[in-house]
Formats: sequence, C-alpha cells, structure tokens
Amino acid sequence: MGRNISEMPGIQPELRTYLNSMEDALNGDVVMDISPAAVGSGTTVESRTVTVTIQNAAGETLEWVNSAFTTTVSKTDVTDGDGSSTIDSTTLTLVKGVGSVVVTYADTWAADDTQTVTIGNIVLAGVTVTGGTSVDTIV
Repeated sequence: MGRNISEMPGIQPELRTYLNSMEDALNGDVVMDISPAAVGSGTTVESRTVTVTIQNAAGETLEWVNSAFTTTVSKTDVTDGDGSSTIDSTTLTLVKGVGSVVVTYADTWAADDTQTVTIGNIVLAGVTVTGGTSVDTIV
C-alpha cells in the first residue's frame, strides 16, 4: 500500500511541495483560471492579452505544468460593423503553469460589439481541466 508523501522522512520541503502539488492534481485538484474573464475595451482597441493559469483550488499556480495543447484556443467576433480579430495561435502553450493568447483587433468596432476568446478543456495527466472564456464587450 502506498504512503502519503507528507509521511515520508528525508524529503526536502521544496520537493515535498512539488510532489504534493502533483499528487493533488492527479486526484482532481486542478483548475484553469482565465484572466480577464470580462473586460470592456474602447472602440479604438488594438490588442489585448488573455492569460491562462493552471492552478489548484487554493489559487496556487502549478509551475510543473509545461506543455502545449493543440487546437484548444478559438475566437468569436460579434459586430454590427466590420470589426474583426485574430489570435496569435490555436495552441495553448503553458510554461510554469501559465500561458497567454494575444488578440489583435482590426477594422471598425462599435459599442456593444463583443470579442470572445474560448479556451477548450485540456487533459492533464489523465484529468480533464475545464476551460472557459474571456469576453471583451466594447464600450
């Protein structure tokens, strides 16, 4: 029968923290934080950055997560005019648990137009981590 890491003598505190973090994530204590969840840019917005952080329920970043997840990033534009946007990649690349998506705006945006970045679910060590969205409602 396995032993809890916290019961094993001789493990350095930093390694113990790292191993506990991995064990907790494997047991489902892992969430995706997308920031900002909502923002209100002006009509002259040129770009924005959406930050994705993999963390535990306590809000601690899981710095051991270094991976690329393909085709998990998408965007949707809802405009009255000809506003459009592009994202820098459809791959979510995480380094030390953090990644970002850069959105570049083009053409004409009007008040109440929306630009949405969607990060799909990812599977991390067999655990599904639920994705989410970042919505920019133009003001």
